[in-house]
Amino acid sequence: MKIYKTTDRIEVKVRDITIQLSPLTLDQKSDIRGCVHTVSGVERVDEGKIAMLSIMYSIKYISGATNPDGSDYNLSFSDNGNLTKECVEELLNSELQLDLSIVCTTLMHGIPSLFINPLTGKRLEGVEITSGKSKRPKKS
Repeated sequence: MKIYKTTDRIEVKVRDITIQLSPLTLDQKSDIRGCVHTVSGVERVDEGKIAMLSIMYSIKYISGATNPDGSDYNLSFSDNGNLTKECVEELLNSELQLDLSIVCTTLMHGIPSLFINPLTGKRLEGVEITSGKSKRPKKS
């Protein structure tokens, strides 16, 4: 069994890009769980906010993504080390938004050995963990 620290970075290839993820802290998981409410006995899930927060808290590095002009796409971070809301919105407007959402929301339950598409119950195609690192990548 592997036990990851919240300072570790897990490298995941998502089709043509590579991202590094940080395991979620207990406080971050609590924030995300706060997107589920029971109203008149019916559970209401704000899936969009769950995806947004999961991506915001977990993605720490990206490579292989480009801007429309062909230049490298760079993530933007707030002072607390999480992605900015604008950056998350950009990622959620990408062609890989569903894969990124699934990968990041899966972290609510720890670091999996493989990622499962909850819609099909099958392995998420084109997504694999390529390494677990203990240090953040150097900022350019």
